[in-house]
Amino acid sequence: MGDSKVNQEFRINSSFKGIGFAWMLFLSFVTSASAQYHEALYEMYFVRQPSARVEAMGRGSVALNQYGYSSLYNPALPANETASGIDFGHSGPMYMLKNAEFFFFSGYYKITPKIVCGISNYRIYYNNDEQVVDPEGNVLGSFERVPYITTFSFAANVFPHLYVGMNINRVWDGFRKNVPKSVHIPYIEEESKAYPMDIGALYKMTIGVDDCLQFGANFANIARSELKYKNGIDKLPQFFSVGSSYQASWNPVKIHSEFMTGIELTGMEIISIRAGYYRQRLDDLGSAENLDVMNSRTWGLGLQLPFWAFTSVPIVIRVDYASLPQQRYTHEDIFEFKNFRTINIGMTFVGH
Repeated sequence: MGDSKVNQEFRINSSFKGIGFAWMLFLSFVTSASAQYHEALYEMYFVRQPSARVEAMGRGSVALNQYGYSSLYNPALPANETASGIDFGHSGPMYMLKNAEFFFFSGYYKITPKIVCGISNYRIYYNNDEQVVDPEGNVLGSFERVPYITTFSFAANVFPHLYVGMNINRVWDGFRKNVPKSVHIPYIEEESKAYPMDIGALYKMTIGVDDCLQFGANFANIARSELKYKNGIDKLPQFFSVGSSYQASWNPVKIHSEFMTGIELTGMEIISIRAGYYRQRLDDLGSAENLDVMNSRTWGLGLQLPFWAFTSVPIVIRVDYASLPQQRYTHEDIFEFKNFRTINIGMTFVGH
């Protein structure tokens, strides 16, 4: 079978109101969103997406299912998944931190045909240890900042066409220490945690036999949670996103598209080729040398291996890959960075 989805999203700085527009084939939608972008864990929320498929398709996914990554983009999406599954993701490097690595893990389970719960963990290892030395210059140990976000999600199909969901997140920011207990360094002993909540909704309309139209909305960090430290407060991002997706079916190709915008071509339900484009508002920090808008084309590949089709093992193995340039934040190319690479490996349990 073939599919076609159009999903559109636009996140905008709180000082700017805007409308995003995208189209595919004969169908077009208009979407808009407002956001408050703060610096706390900016690299995890906006610099890198844990899903290679989302990176390849323009970074928007509020109305497009993403398996174990779904709850990150809309807490209601997991209820639209057809089976239980697990997912692993890895990405790196990050600009001048050539050894930085992002890791993601998730597991989601269909309690009933209409109710899904899940858990995921997303973290970054900067792999840039700083040394602790005594006044004589002797190395006593090292420390490294290792923030992470753990998400507990719950989603349900509450009416024939309506899905709702909620995330409870645990955001932790602190240091991994390798120093003797006798060494007291207040800076690296401080840690902070917060519990932001997200809510989402999805409306799904079936058109004909296999076609469907979906509208999604996500409100992240509804209570404006903050990371509190002894010397100050870091506000976590808060944003509202809306989007739509359209799926049309025919043999033997699938087409999906997104805005921030993207397209996916899938042949034989096995191999996927993806491309996209996004435009993202930036804080130029009041400097004429910095960009206030980032835009980029994106691309990637996907592979699905349906073991259930030729063995007695009821699973589908999924592999997604994206290798993309790291976009600059200044008008001049001061540094040349290598592409970042994101790879995901997932498993869906057919019939669960």
